[in-house]
Amino acid sequence: MSYAVKWTLAARDQLASIWMDHGNRSAVTEAANQLDAALAADAPNLGESRDGLARIAFAKPLVIQFVVLADVRGF
Repeated sequence: MSYAVKWTLAARDQLASIWMDHGNRSAVTEAANQLDAALAADAPNLGESRDGLARIAFAKPLVIQFVVLADVRGF
């Protein structure tokens, strides 16, 4: 199963801010792309679980927090 990845507006804004401020923008871009692909491929098994439905994942220099909504269709 593949997963649709939807970034919140706040997450996109934070990523843009990190990208603008980081000394190695290509590393930020690569990490974001890696996380996006990993989420799409196997979101429920990515990273580490946290309280409730929350999970976190790492791809230097980024850390993301996300929730897998397996029952949501066609958002």
